[in-house]
Amino acid sequence: MLLAAAFAACGGGGGEPTTPPLDGAPSSQARDEAGIPVVEVPALWAPIDDLPALVASADVIFVGEVTAQKQQRDGGPKGHEGPLGRGYPVSVFEVTVERVVAGDLSAGEVVAFQQAGGLLTTTDGSTIRIVLEHEEPIKVGERYLLFASQQENGAFATAPFGRMRVKGADTLTALDDWKHLKGLEKLARLPLEAAIREIGRAAAP
Repeated sequence: MLLAAAFAACGGGGGEPTTPPLDGAPSSQARDEAGIPVVEVPALWAPIDDLPALVASADVIFVGEVTAQKQQRDGGPKGHEGPLGRGYPVSVFEVTVERVVAGDLSAGEVVAFQQAGGLLTTTDGSTIRIVLEHEEPIKVGERYLLFASQQENGAFATAPFGRMRVKGADTLTALDDWKHLKGLEKLARLPLEAAIREIGRAAAP
């Protein structure tokens, strides 16, 4: 399983993290592209350095394009509120599958992808964006190589090191905070087709 975020308690693999009440205030210097203040929530991740282990941890591996944000829901525990208001948001996106590398999916299929974080209205009525530490918000219109786990609700999710951007026809890049991981470094040096073959070799018994 991919997602391992720990706050007051430990979050489950690939699922939504359990979080403590939010406290503090957004930095005046940290804003998203729309100018909305960003609050970074502390998170502990269990990174997977080895490519075969990363491949083995995923239920499905595929290349997909994020076509829309489908919805946003409250992912916080019931009755769990802090100074910034209600529970943590979870953003849900539609992703169109372009290429299946491993797992039970089909090209052209549209799946739900969820990510902890999103917009939150605070108790004073202002809007902030919640982002987990060492994570980057999914962007509509971007293409990704996803090492994903399927959640109980049917949606897919990844840890930040289980996701690589696909730029142009075949360039792969990892998120900035995870570029040092050996498996991702190896894939980033390869064009997409060669990276997919490398993933296949890593999956072989």
